[in-house]
Amino acid sequence: MFDFLVQRAAISVVTLFVISMIVFTGVRMIPGDPARVMAGTEADAAGLEEIREKYGLKDPIPFQYLRWVGLALRGDLGESIRTRESVVKTVATKLPITIELAFLSLLIAVGIAIPAGVLAAVRRNTVWDVLTSGASLCGVSVPNFWFGVMLITNRVTTEIAARWTRKSNTSAADYRVNSRTCP
Repeated sequence: MFDFLVQRAAISVVTLFVISMIVFTGVRMIPGDPARVMAGTEADAAGLEEIREKYGLKDPIPFQYLRWVGLALRGDLGESIRTRESVVKTVATKLPITIELAFLSLLIAVGIAIPAGVLAAVRRNTVWDVLTSGASLCGVSVPNFWFGVMLITNRVTTEIAARWTRKSNTSAADYRVNSRTCP
C-alpha cells in the first residue's frame, strides 16, 4: 500500500510539473509584448523598459519559469493586469461563492440521482429503468459549458417573452403621460 501511495505521489509531482510547463509556455506564446499589454498602447520606451525590468521579462525564459514556479509555491500569484489587485485576494473573495455553488449543485445532483437510481433498481427492466438510465446518460454526456449556455438562453428568452406578453396586454390608457410626473 505504501509503495502505491509513493508511486501516486511521484506521478502527481510529474503531472503538476508538466502542467506548469504547459501553462507557462502557453502564456509566453501569446502574441505581443507583455510589457506593452501592461503599460498600454500609449506607453513610451522608458516605461516599457521599467516594466520589463520590474517583472523580469529581460531574463532568459528558464529563469522566468523558475521565478514563476517559486512565487506560485510561496502563494504569490502576482497582481491582475486588469484590476491591479492581488490574484490571491481576488481568489479569496470569489472562493466562498464558488464553494457554495459547487455544494448546491452537488445537492441537486444527489437529490436527482438517488431517487432515479432507486426507481431504476426497483423497476428493473421496465420503461422506467430505460428512461432513468437514458436520462442519466444524457446528463453525464452533455458538456457543462453548453448546458449552462442553454439554461441562460432559455432564461433570457423566457424573460423576453414574458415582457412582450405583459406589453401586449396593456391598453392605451396605461401609456397616458401625467403632466405632474413628466415636466
